[in-house]
Amino acid sequence: MPQDRQARNFGVRRVEVSADKDGQRLDNFLLRELGLPRTRIYRLIRKGEVRVNKGRAKPSTRLVAGDEVRIPPIAESMPASPGEAPAKLRDQLRTSVLWQGPGLIIVNKPSGWASQPGTGVRWSMVELAQAEWGEGWQPAHRLDRATSGCLAVVQGRAGMQSFAQGDWQKTYRALVHGQWRGSEEQVWEDHLERDASGVVQRVAAGQGKLARLQARLVQQHAGWAEIELRLETGRMHQIRVQAASRGLPLIGDDRYGSRMADRALQAQGRPRLALHAWTLAGVWGDQKVTATASLPAEWGAFPSHN
Repeated sequence: MPQDRQARNFGVRRVEVSADKDGQRLDNFLLRELGLPRTRIYRLIRKGEVRVNKGRAKPSTRLVAGDEVRIPPIAESMPASPGEAPAKLRDQLRTSVLWQGPGLIIVNKPSGWASQPGTGVRWSMVELAQAEWGEGWQPAHRLDRATSGCLAVVQGRAGMQSFAQGDWQKTYRALVHGQWRGSEEQVWEDHLERDASGVVQRVAAGQGKLARLQARLVQQHAGWAEIELRLETGRMHQIRVQAASRGLPLIGDDRYGSRMADRALQAQGRPRLALHAWTLAGVWGDQKVTATASLPAEWGAFPSHN
């Protein structure tokens, strides 16, 4: 083993699936738990070293709250020194801190930073947080790589459990194509299901999983609008799918959006996804916490944006 690496070892662990992980795929659950490359995760599952309720499972197995996941002993090379992470990224991480307390740090995650390790990701928030603040620090929830804004980073399993058990309010801002219709404040409720290709679609009531949020018009412009969304559930691609299904596709959304509309709005090229985790509020210990991440500077470049 190179001198600048050290081994991190874990014994056998049995982890109970919490309510907020209900419905999550086994491979994605393990990515968050272990922070290992996806190929290594698949190998552990394929060899039967990972068990769900004492039985073998597939990477695509959907976990249910209360399931017991057996995680085998892991020895993984980790950076021996936080200096391994690029200084520029660590500096950017430090300046992104919005709120900090014992066991919890809330940062304004830049668009383009991955929350979790994955294929083609050299430095995710997991590695950067551990390089900057020490082993055991990791994101308590996920933001899509292209989504910016408030991301909670916690210390250890205790921090993960405390955050998962808390009543955290997550409010987003988004820029969307189209004309807002109806009352300025609405409740969007749908049932969503992901197909084999990873695309999420609305399905009939009684199928898929319930997705619910509160939506509010902030500003309407010529052909596009700024909206605010407060999540009541946290489904994959929920905001993007629910908005698009109402004729309000997010600007810069390469999966559910409109490439033609994006180019018409920004002639110099397609903008990045205009979705921002604006506020995160809850209670940590005995302290009320509210963090607000400033809206992305590039949003001011859109016509008639105030």
